[in-house]
Amino acid sequence: MTCDCATCDEKEKAARGCERETADRRHWWKLEGYKEPFRRCPRKLTTPTALYVAAFAGLVGDGVFPDAGGWVDQAAVYLRACSVVNAARAASEEKKRGRRNS
Repeated sequence: MTCDCATCDEKEKAARGCERETADRRHWWKLEGYKEPFRRCPRKLTTPTALYVAAFAGLVGDGVFPDAGGWVDQAAVYLRACSVVNAARAASEEKKRGRRNS
């Protein structure tokens, strides 16, 4: 996630949609499966836990875990969440590949 609330001043917060939807298209973002773009800062539309899972889900495939130890030392709910995130990413990539090959 590229948005860091600590680095945004009031002008940037307004432009990025921190408090309300922004009209600045440069700060809209699209999510696969949704027709309309999101016009708010992504950090305002999700929980810190969801951001944490999304950020680290890709690392699990490389054997990098948030807690010391291996696969069996991680929280089951975290590993399940990573599976969901990685499956969604894989589906999105497959869809993009299909569009490129069309």
